[in-house]
Amino acid sequence: MTPIRGDTSGSFLYRFTPIDKSQKPGALQKGGKLEALKAVKPPTANDADLLDQSTTSSVSRVEDTTKDAHARNCLCFNRLEGAAFAAGTL
Repeated sequence: MTPIRGDTSGSFLYRFTPIDKSQKPGALQKGGKLEALKAVKPPTANDADLLDQSTTSSVSRVEDTTKDAHARNCLCFNRLEGAAFAAGTL
């Protein structure tokens, strides 16, 4: 996937699952698993912002995204402000 250029370099939708789920101060510092959203069957558009609203795809999560989410073909978004997730739909 080609990085998006302009006022942004693209971003990814991440999920962090902490090892310590106690929700106590300092729990997140104990580490966890970071994952980025990836389509099982990638859409034809180079970035997720260009997809039609009716586009559907099965998704998975890619672990260890600190390497390079672009290189691992994770879904790239121009901006995620205002994104909402409800009833299995992003």
